[in-house]
Amino acid sequence: MTKGQFRWVITASIVATTLGIMADFIMLASLPEPLRDYLNAQSEADLTIRDAIVAVVSLLFLVAWVVAIIGLYCFWQFARPLMVICCIGGIIVSVAIGPTVQSGLTTAFYDVSTILSGMILALIYTTPVRTWFEKSEVNGLESAR
Repeated sequence: MTKGQFRWVITASIVATTLGIMADFIMLASLPEPLRDYLNAQSEADLTIRDAIVAVVSLLFLVAWVVAIIGLYCFWQFARPLMVICCIGGIIVSVAIGPTVQSGLTTAFYDVSTILSGMILALIYTTPVRTWFEKSEVNGLESAR
């Protein structure tokens, strides 16, 4: 695998996530009325402390994910463990959010994104890609391989 191919996998993951978010909004009208009613009731409910905490934690993980993605593109050493933390955090946030309603298309895009994230994790820890994140001494300066 080349660095360019690795970056394409990262880009595909970003695109799949973005398409999932877009599909979530676009496909909302295609949901059956009872599900739309449920979503409306959820959005009109009063915010609780738990909701605020979940929102703040979600935002923190989103920022960390953006930093991890940039780090993966640039082969920064800290990007590998940060990506693992973001994946674990995403799972925890998903559980904390509770029940969700989404279209099949949205689910498909998110599934593709999840698969690609798994590929990225496998690549950065179990293949020669991992060496791109290790530091080496070159002319007395530290640089990524």
